[in-house]
Amino acid sequence: SPELLNVWVAYMNLENMHGTAESLTTIFRRAISHSDDTLIVHEKLADIFSATKKFQQLNALCRVMTSKYRTVSRVWERLGKNLIDAGKRDQLKRTIKDINTSGALKKDEQAMVITHLCIHEFKHGSIESGRSLFEALLSRLPKKSDVWSAFIDQELSLLARKAAEGSINAVRDLFSRVTGIAHPPKVMQQLFTRFLNFEQAYGDASDVDRVKTAARKYVESRIAETTATA
Repeated sequence: SPELLNVWVAYMNLENMHGTAESLTTIFRRAISHSDDTLIVHEKLADIFSATKKFQQLNALCRVMTSKYRTVSRVWERLGKNLIDAGKRDQLKRTIKDINTSGALKKDEQAMVITHLCIHEFKHGSIESGRSLFEALLSRLPKKSDVWSAFIDQELSLLARKAAEGSINAVRDLFSRVTGIAHPPKVMQQLFTRFLNFEQAYGDASDVDRVKTAARKYVESRIAETTATA
């Protein structure tokens, strides 16, 4: 029950603050043996370690969770975010490789977890690392328009808050690349609209014209395709 879980959480908190590693482990094991949902007990202890900045213990616990609950995407995401926060990028690379190759998560779940890690890098870690993680993901999944959009969102937010790393050219390059890939028509329409809004805000008249021309070309090629197959 939630009430019983709260009691165990309070107990673990107490041991974390005032007990020893052994006494905490004992309480943790007892909490697990009395729980129907053992994952949530692990997550509550992870929250405790996170709040008290015990990164080593948190890292070890996250590794236990990814081996024990391999098919749950949020445990992988937690491990990855913890590695970013601790600046352990070599371990992060290995973890991402595990996510991609272990078969524990479905393809869409893998992409979602890695996208969330990219965003975490942009917001709390290294922007350069976030960029290279996004690029690596897109080289594997070039047609994932939601990944492209997430990447563009992060780059646009750097510009919006006038961050030193913000780059108009980086955003323009992403828009040019993504609109050069065949996505479903509705997605293409959204991308060209966003690209146009971006150039109206950050570009000049020739930049705006270039997007309009690209959009027209796309529409004409679609019309040509449809008439050819009709």
